[in-house]
Amino acid sequence: MRAVHEGLGILLEYAQQNENSNFSVGHDEIHASGPPVTELDKNDVQRLDELGWFWNDEFECWSKFV
Repeated sequence: MRAVHEGLGILLEYAQQNENSNFSVGHDEIHASGPPVTELDKNDVQRLDELGWFWNDEFECWSKFV
């Protein structure tokens, strides 16, 4: 739960700049809108990776398997 919470916290900082941000949960995967890897601070990208978050090219969002 901590990895989900911390990852969403990082993405929330970017989401506040975009009123179209959203969040959804599928069968075994969380999807959260946010800017792509190239637009995030490199430290944030590194931490998201450590927490198991990844950029999902198919849905153009950040994802984490649960």
